[in-house]
Amino acid sequence: MKRLTWDEICKQYDKEWVHLIDYDWTDGQPYPNSGIVRIHARDRKDFDDKMLSSDPISGARLFVGKIEGSEDLIMMGNFMRVTCE
Repeated sequence: MKRLTWDEICKQYDKEWVHLIDYDWTDGQPYPNSGIVRIHARDRKDFDDKMLSSDPISGARLFVGKIEGSEDLIMMGNFMRVTCE
């Protein structure tokens, strides 16, 4: 696994859920500077299944890109939506 910049993560994992480990995230910034993508999936259910079947490791779970659908969508839990610039 290779450390990627946020721009690289956006390009490689656009519209995917990702679990970042060993990440660098400056306080107050809306997105991380870099990190290692440990798990990724386009579908939330697939992502959750992969997370549950793997060894628990602390990290950041987030969706990369713009979510398509309703503007009144509410994200809950330990997930956050981050839009690539």
